[in-house]
Amino acid sequence: MRKFRKIWRKLTIQEKTDILIDKFNLNMSDIERSRKFKDGKRRLIGAARLQFKSFGNIHTDLTACIAGYKSDAVVRAKFGSSLNLREHFIESKIKHPLINPSWMDIKRDIRIPNKMNALLAEEIGIHIGDGSLSQIIANKAKKWYYYRYRLTGDLTDEYIYHKKFIFPLLNHLYNCPPVFTINQNKNSIQTIVNSKAVFEYKTKILNLPKGPKNNISIPNVLFNNQEFIKRCAVGIIDTDFTISPNLSIQGSLTSLNIINQLHEIFKDTDIMHSLNIKNEVGYIRIHKKSSIRIIKEWGLHNPKHLSKYHLHIKYGKSPTFTKTNERLTVLNGKMEFEELNRISEERRNKTPQGRFTGNNLPLELPTL
Repeated sequence: MRKFRKIWRKLTIQEKTDILIDKFNLNMSDIERSRKFKDGKRRLIGAARLQFKSFGNIHTDLTACIAGYKSDAVVRAKFGSSLNLREHFIESKIKHPLINPSWMDIKRDIRIPNKMNALLAEEIGIHIGDGSLSQIIANKAKKWYYYRYRLTGDLTDEYIYHKKFIFPLLNHLYNCPPVFTINQNKNSIQTIVNSKAVFEYKTKILNLPKGPKNNISIPNVLFNNQEFIKRCAVGIIDTDFTISPNLSIQGSLTSLNIINQLHEIFKDTDIMHSLNIKNEVGYIRIHKKSSIRIIKEWGLHNPKHLSKYHLHIKYGKSPTFTKTNERLTVLNGKMEFEELNRISEERRNKTPQGRFTGNNLPLELPTL
């Protein structure tokens, strides 16, 4: 594409017009009709309308050529930006003064929530646990950027969580089907939303940071509603905490803001827990009875946690060194519990010093 653009700029108007007819199947009479206007703005709008009608998009290089101009600089001269021209054909439904959606956001009909709700509160918790925001330079001279919101999880244990819960949640909130990347060597799954509007919503409205999250905090707006703050805590627990063999929810975070906020949330909701801060890392351990209360009443969504809980309820324990899909296979009646025990013991004996990571396991993704 870059090579084509370089060649394109050196061509004459006639040569470009021939390409529009031969390669893009435009009709010369339609091109001439758009060029008949003396007013430059009307001419460009007519050219863009023809282009949009023909193949559902507007590229300013082609728009300028259809209108009879040699360079797309005329678009910026007449309209201020290419986006201003494009909005003659698709108007953004995002009307917040702090958010300036890209053309791709408008074309894909990206949305942002107009008010806080329980699902958004939980998604914020998931973001705090496993999310990151990045602004990547695409063209430094023209100040073009890629905007990315990425959630990274453990492929072995959180494949189902990403596919069955995070994907539809993001699609529902932002009207944007995410994309997935899987890296088996690093045992990771990433759910990604590429959108300037979503990026600006999170950074400018929710005040979530781009880049490192050491100083990240739960947005103040959530503390106005106890249900919202519980849902946010659920998102953090689902992504950053684990459930021990005795059904205790526990985890550690380098963000002391979040640790202290969770500590206050658990105190206010009578969740029995212990807090320890050491070497700039905060540790929280929730007592078993309160852990069960969170699982049952608050409602976790990560099968990594829920499968352990349901095995414990049904069989009295959840064997360690097992994968989420193996535990679910037992719960669905397709594997005997004794076989899961055997797998657990076999891996325990093979794993040095009892340490376990997903990389110790042969990866078999479940069929969804």
